[in-house]
Amino acid sequence: MFAKSYSYVGPDDLESLILEKIKMKPIKNQLDVERWIKDTGQTVGYDNEVTATFVIKKDKRLYISDRHAEHAVCANGDNVLSAGEIAFKIGNKIEVSSITNQATGYCPEPKSWKYVAKALKKAELNQVKNFTTEFVFRKC
Repeated sequence: MFAKSYSYVGPDDLESLILEKIKMKPIKNQLDVERWIKDTGQTVGYDNEVTATFVIKKDKRLYISDRHAEHAVCANGDNVLSAGEIAFKIGNKIEVSSITNQATGYCPEPKSWKYVAKALKKAELNQVKNFTTEFVFRKC
C-alpha cells in the first residue's frame, strides 16, 4: 500500500523561498530537538515551550524548522506525508505538548496523523493520541 503524500499547493511566490538555506533539522531523538533549539537560538516561552514548523517527509522522519518558516521550505519543496506545527515542552525531558496539521501550503488531512505518530515513536518522543487541533482544508 502506498502512502498518500501531499504536494505544495500554496502561492508560487512562496515556492521561490525553497532556494533559501534554512536550518531544517531531522529529528531522531530528544537530543536532536535540544540541539536544534540551541543551534538556532529558539526562544523558550514563559510556559517552557518552543513551537516549530514540522513536516513528515517520504522517509517517514520528523523534520522541524523555525515556526516562521514555510512548510515547503522545511520540506525542501518535496511532497510530504504530513505537516503542521508542533510545540515542545522543555523540562527534564522534551515532550510534545501540542501538534496540529495546520499547513496551508500542503493542506494535509487529519488522517495523516498515522505518519506523525510513527515518526514521533521512532524519535522516542512522547505519544499524543492525535492532532491536538485538527484542520480540514477545502478548496473551492
